[in-house]
Amino acid sequence: MLRFGPLTKREGSDFVATTAFCRLAGAVPRKAELEADSAMATEQGGDMRVLIERIAKALVDEPEHVAVQAGGGEHMTILELKVSANDLGKIIGKEGRTARSIRTILSAASAKLKKHYTLKILE
Repeated sequence: MLRFGPLTKREGSDFVATTAFCRLAGAVPRKAELEADSAMATEQGGDMRVLIERIAKALVDEPEHVAVQAGGGEHMTILELKVSANDLGKIIGKEGRTARSIRTILSAASAKLKKHYTLKILE
């Protein structure tokens, strides 16, 4: 492996951030965050709720205003993402590309659980 500052180059052109770089960016969870996440995972849609919450907090300027509520039935769960009005554009993105990408990630992650999740973005 070749090291380029905080990035590590692997075979081909894939770049993977090191743990220190990820921790600076807030991508590597701390122990308290992991414990809180595991408690939320026991709720309905908990794992997916945490996933959407982490993605949204990484995108917005005001992460303290991000909230995700889970609701729905046994086979389908609706996740409602609430962000501040100032950050709504960052979650939706140009022509809805960011929102579509978040929904794609949600769909791929939920396929493993054999459940269907729907994401609603609220102001």
